[in-house]
Amino acid sequence: QLERPPRQDAAGLAYTGIRTEQLLYCRYTDARARETVAIVGDSHASSAYVGVARLGTRESFNSVLLGWWIPGGAIWRPDDFRKYSGVIFNILQRKKEIRKVFLVTRGMIYITSVDNAGDRAGVPRQEPPVGEDNYKKSLQEFIDMLRAVGKEVFIVAENPELLADPRDYINRNTTVAQLKNNFLHVPKSDVLSRQQAYLDILANIKDATVIPTIDAFCPTEQCTVFSADGLPLYYDDNHLSVAGSIFQAEQILRPYLLRPRQP
Repeated sequence: QLERPPRQDAAGLAYTGIRTEQLLYCRYTDARARETVAIVGDSHASSAYVGVARLGTRESFNSVLLGWWIPGGAIWRPDDFRKYSGVIFNILQRKKEIRKVFLVTRGMIYITSVDNAGDRAGVPRQEPPVGEDNYKKSLQEFIDMLRAVGKEVFIVAENPELLADPRDYINRNTTVAQLKNNFLHVPKSDVLSRQQAYLDILANIKDATVIPTIDAFCPTEQCTVFSADGLPLYYDDNHLSVAGSIFQAEQILRPYLLRPRQP
């Protein structure tokens, strides 16, 4: 439950026809369906893919994970962006059965280059900040490219970040109940404040469907950190666990994954 999902699998490499070094993230789940859904982005896309692929096997759509890609990646990590972005777009353009593309990336960390979760709160990253204008411009350009080759585009808005890492609360004797009872609360107001500039950008993006996540993760003034069964929804302070990925796919993404493709 608290382990990172694998970055690649043999099925992904075979489906895309690429070599291991050509993409950081590449996985594929064959549901023997006509349509394939693409999950594109960073490590948050990798986390989201777990739940999407599970849903696809039950609801008859294939799924593919492609990454690394983020808006403004040419500024944040230019070498990675140049290496991976063209490969991703070429795959999406070539695979006509991919009609829906879901963009899943962590937002404010790229815009500001400053963490706001756990023990790293307020600590600047080594990478330069992308900034709001560059983030919006890069995101819109990629969407326009995808739309030009016939893709329907969805942006999965960033999930809330936690104030601590669940793994720091676990030892050999920790029960699920103890972890749940002792974990730090995450106020919804703090999440909205952290993401405000990012959410403003998404509100002004054209030709893509923005899928909000905060209300689902934060149905009250405190955000949900555990599933109904008491399992952690995160495996660190910002990535979703298996339980969290399933929650996201079932409670948030399902209507968009299953609805007929829009023109």
